[in-house]
Amino acid sequence: MKMIWKFVKGIVVALYLVVAVFVIVCLLNRNDHGVIELGNNNLVVVSDDEMKPNYNKGDLIVLKNIDADKVEINDMVFFYRMEFVEGSVNLANVVDKYKVNEKETTFTVKDDYKFSGEYLIGRSIDSNSYGTIGSIIKLLISRWGFLFLIILPILVTFIYQIY
Repeated sequence: MKMIWKFVKGIVVALYLVVAVFVIVCLLNRNDHGVIELGNNNLVVVSDDEMKPNYNKGDLIVLKNIDADKVEINDMVFFYRMEFVEGSVNLANVVDKYKVNEKETTFTVKDDYKFSGEYLIGRSIDSNSYGTIGSIIKLLISRWGFLFLIILPILVTFIYQIY
């Protein structure tokens, strides 16, 4: 019985450590817009219903980084809309593309909104979507999630070790 308890305890601790490391990596790789940048991929959590019918609230979208040159007219792209301080992640069809110079491209999407290629996140066609996993990740990397998942267990372990 003790061996089974030890085994189960080991599995729980290992799962906790995997989740804790994942949360810390996500928090350390989050950019100013709240998008998690891991290597050549961007993790976008859909936080509202503005991307319907393509994506639902709570979806996790994994986007590959692409060069602005690969984007064509009528491609559905994710981009940062910089009307606000932090900017928001939007999804729209490209209606026009203008190459300013070798390194800069400007895109026009619906409602005649123009954005620089540096605000391009990725194309919808190059993405993978995972339903409701985004809600879990959003909760885990929130302030409350970090408090209850990382800080509180460390505090409890510290106090347990003292007494």
